[in-house]
Amino acid sequence: MLHASYLCVTAHPDDEAAGFGGTLRTCHDRGAESYVVCLTPGQAASHRGLAKTDHELATIRRKEFAASCEILGVDRGVVLDYADGKLHADRPLQRGRGTRTSHPRVPA
Repeated sequence: MLHASYLCVTAHPDDEAAGFGGTLRTCHDRGAESYVVCLTPGQAASHRGLAKTDHELATIRRKEFAASCEILGVDRGVVLDYADGKLHADRPLQRGRGTRTSHPRVPA
């Protein structure tokens, strides 16, 4: 039997929880591996909390992402450094950078 693993790709930290949290946790609870690739550190967010700079906000959001992945049972979560709000213009994104270390297997 094929062991299932899933790859979730999001644009911003918190998208994994808000959009896919239930599914990611269910995958974990059923023994499947899950991977989350977050394309940006979310430095262009309008709700900035106490962060005074984009770098501070990115640092905070990376920590929140790591905590979220732990709660959701994600096996590996990574935040890439694409510019938030400019994904449409980033050509390396079209070549799949950041997804080469996971090999999702979805059972039929």
